[in-house]
Amino acid sequence: MYLNKIDWIAIDWGTTNFRAWFIKGKKIIKEINEPYGIKNISDKNYENILIKILKIPKKTNNKINIISCGMIGSKQGWFNTGYEKNLNLIKNNLVKVKTKNKFLDFYIVKGLAQNSPYDVMRGEETQALGYLQINKKFTGFLCLPGTHSKWIKINQGKLIKFKTYMTGELHEIISRHTILKHSLIEKKISKSIFKQSVLLSQKKNFNFFDHLFEFRSRNLLSNKKYFPKSELIGYLIGSEIKSNINNIKNNKVIIIGSNYNSKLYSQAMQVLKIKNSIVDSANVTIIGLKTLFNKFVT
Repeated sequence: MYLNKIDWIAIDWGTTNFRAWFIKGKKIIKEINEPYGIKNISDKNYENILIKILKIPKKTNNKINIISCGMIGSKQGWFNTGYEKNLNLIKNNLVKVKTKNKFLDFYIVKGLAQNSPYDVMRGEETQALGYLQINKKFTGFLCLPGTHSKWIKINQGKLIKFKTYMTGELHEIISRHTILKHSLIEKKISKSIFKQSVLLSQKKNFNFFDHLFEFRSRNLLSNKKYFPKSELIGYLIGSEIKSNINNIKNNKVIIIGSNYNSKLYSQAMQVLKIKNSIVDSANVTIIGLKTLFNKFVT
């Protein structure tokens, strides 16, 4: 139904989630958000998954152009695209993937790599590209919270360096795959406890590991109401910010992520008096993908 009315499809296919936007001109005709990130696909038959989610027919009158960024282009994904060393568009940043369905033209955006220190990203480079298309002279930091959070230093619209933190994955491991999962059961985050935990994480001698098992022992031995999940998230995000605080305290930070993550990071930075603002991740992802689409496909 939608495929006859669109120009192309933009996809952010990450570790945890699959997001797609059906686009006609400047309009988004339809949006899909499913938990089909690469870690949730057991048989690795990505083309069949793509066809199923997007409801692509076996036959169609026109080629369907699809551009995806994210972990789908990693060694664990559909096709390993390799990495670029900068955000410029001089070289072709897209890799066309061979598909069994002859009506699909499927492209994946290459990841971004640096050697000092060694680091890589997939998906966030497209969001950064999208943000810099509308803020060409930006100087400051982009913070992209997620499974593997990224901090990107930008100077006059040029990427200088970046750093990855496994904050989101550590939270998932601790809260779902350790003994602490029985204690981290509160449904809502306590803002006051979260903020207190962020502040505590900034102390000179703070050690994240000193506090973990106490979540369980308090739950077993005390009748007092605690908010261990709020503490855990505060410690994790606070520790991530602490690693960057000397660089960002006098700079502006742009947060690009999910609504939930972005608000938590913004609240943590507000407590620490760090200037920040939230940018819609879907919007800059689409702008980044459209920039590549216009340059290399149309």
